This record gives sequence, C-alpha cells and structure tokens, in this order.
Amino acid sequence: MKHLKRFDEELNPSTYRTAGQRLIRKFKEERGRKLIDYGNEQEFGFYNMFVGNVNTKLGDPQKFTNPKATFYFNSIGNNFYGNGTEPLVKNKTAEELVKSWKEGDNELVFTISFRFQAAEESKINLKHDIMKESRGTPMFSFRVELSDWYNGLDEWNTDQDTGDMIVGDEAHDIYDMFVNTFHYPHITLERPDDKYYFGIFSDRASANRFVKNDLPRLLEPFEGHIHDIISAIGGDPEHIDKIKELFPSPESLFGSISVNGLYDDDRKASAPNSNFSSRWFNGNVISTKK
Repeated sequence: MKHLKRFDEELNPSTYRTAGQRLIRKFKEERGRKLIDYGNEQEFGFYNMFVGNVNTKLGDPQKFTNPKATFYFNSIGNNFYGNGTEPLVKNKTAEELVKSWKEGDNELVFTISFRFQAAEESKINLKHDIMKESRGTPMFSFRVELSDWYNGLDEWNTDQDTGDMIVGDEAHDIYDMFVNTFHYPHITLERPDDKYYFGIFSDRASANRFVKNDLPRLLEPFEGHIHDIISAIGGDPEHIDKIKELFPSPESLFGSISVNGLYDDDRKASAPNSNFSSRWFNGNVISTKK
C-alpha cells in the first residue's frame, strides 16, 4: 500500500475513506478501494466470513467489517417473509410481544439480526449484488427464547385432569406463567432478516473477536427493549424486581454466547448441493449457563 505513505498514519479512519471515495470518483478505483478498506480496518477491523444462499456457499471466505444490529420483538429466522413480500414480524413493542405470548399466538422470543459491510476487496473478489448492499450484507441472527410455554395463559390455567378453567384467587397470572417456564438463556443461531442469503464466520479467531469486541457494543442500545419485556410481564414493581433477579442482565445473557456455533472452518466444503442453511443454522443452542 505504498500510496498510503502520502498520508499521516494517525489520520482519522474516516479521512481515509473520504479520500478513497474521491479517488474512485476520479476513476482511480484500485487506489480508492484500498484507502476505504484501510480506513475500515483501522476503525472496525476485518472478519473472515462465508456467504451462502439456500443452494450453495458463494466462493471462498471474504472480508467483512462494521457490523450493525437490528432488534425485533419476535422470532424471524427462516420465516421472516411469508409470501416473499410481506414480513411476518407482527410485534412492534414489548407489550405486543407479551400480549401475543399471553394469548398463545406467539412464543416469548426476541431476535437480534446482524449485518456486515463487505470490504471493497471482497466486492471485487465475489462479484455479487448481495455484497453491495448499502445497509450491509445480512449474515445471521440470535434468537432468544425466554419461555418454554407456548399455549397461553388460558391453557396454563386449565386443569389437566378435568379440563376445567382455574378461576378466582387460585388462577395464575402472566407473572406466574413466566417464572415457572423461564429459559436460561436459550439462544440459537438463525438465518437473518433476509429470505435467501446468509453467512457465518470462517474461523474461530473472527468469531471470538466478534463476541468479545463488537457484540457488547452492538447489544447496548437494546438493553431498554429487554427491560421493557420484563416490565410488560411483571406488571407491578414487586414482580418486576423479582423478574430482574431471575432474568439475566443483557451483559450476562449474551456473555454466555459460545463461539463454537458461530463459525465453519471447513474451507473444502464447496459442493453445490451442500445445504449450508441447515449446516450453519441447525437449531443448536449457542449459549451456556454460567
């Protein structure tokens, strides 16, 4: 990168990116792309990742950077798009999520989906439209299941011997249903909020660096969403405080993520008929209780 000698190594990474974009506009693409990658590497670092679709893996591992995260009060996974156009995510708030779980319409689940920006080098190596996504390439999601009960409060209050509803003071409320069905912590790796393309880290070092370095920063903005779920379940302050004792903090919840399920280091796996969707997103829990 001899052209970088013209620049002070202490410049802000955005300066390199801006200079690179200007060079590209002047039809000096190779130099410009190298400057953009240099700036991104300095600020965000690079991850080695595979990209695949429902049919095959798209070439060799490529470099990605600058991960972003999106929070959903629901489970998305492979069924994010029903007919290919309309998203199935119905719950926009914590209250809607808890209400639908109470009524037995949905699981008590939230999802965090991750996108990564392809390096300029990778866009050249893998000439595919998915690498040019302005918002980043969708890679994977964390599906966080909070309860192993899916049938709603009415069924929870149904006597299993007689089939009669339990009423009055003996009836359970949503707080009782939660504390007796809580999962600690049940996190699985899922396909992202895209119906066709997805990805995964191609080496342990990249997966480990993501979990240790980027994940805490990406999750921090969603701490309030998790507290909103606790509040919607608890109702009154006493119950909310008790749930907080039971429910792991966001830090401890995602601090239990195991990197083993986040990467695939078998670089020889290139058969076009290999089902990489099932291989990478097989429903295995990727969290471990501390």
